[in-house]
Amino acid sequence: MIEPFREIKSKFNYKNFHIIEKVEDIFKLNFNFINFGSCIQYFDKYEKLLNEITDNSDHIFFSGTHLYDSSEKKFEKHIIVKQVNLLPNENFLYLFNRKNFFQLFYKKNFKLVFEEENLTDKINYDNFKKDLINITYSDFLFKKK
Repeated sequence: MIEPFREIKSKFNYKNFHIIEKVEDIFKLNFNFINFGSCIQYFDKYEKLLNEITDNSDHIFFSGTHLYDSSEKKFEKHIIVKQVNLLPNENFLYLFNRKNFFQLFYKKNFKLVFEEENLTDKINYDNFKKDLINITYSDFLFKKK
């Protein structure tokens, strides 16, 4: 997954194009732009990570991220689900409550620039529709005010 970015960096000789392979490396630099390409839902301590990077970033982009709305207390933060499209591999990931997830950025003085449905994959959310509303596989961008 990282190799295409290495090729882009090399081909265009980008000096300030950093490819992060270890999460802890993200705290060593300041960034104009961070791209979480369909991966934040796999980070166990995503809140700690996002709290830290919002201090040293201007723009933060998320692609292919699962969001939902719910006013029920038990769904106010996130839910953990088993990913079944890669069997026999077992992966667990977060679906995020949109309001709660976005609040992480609003309280750090970010504004939402856009949110759009990601159309690269057809995700079947039928199992969750009785409990959650407005479930989307989304791309969205935050910008520091």
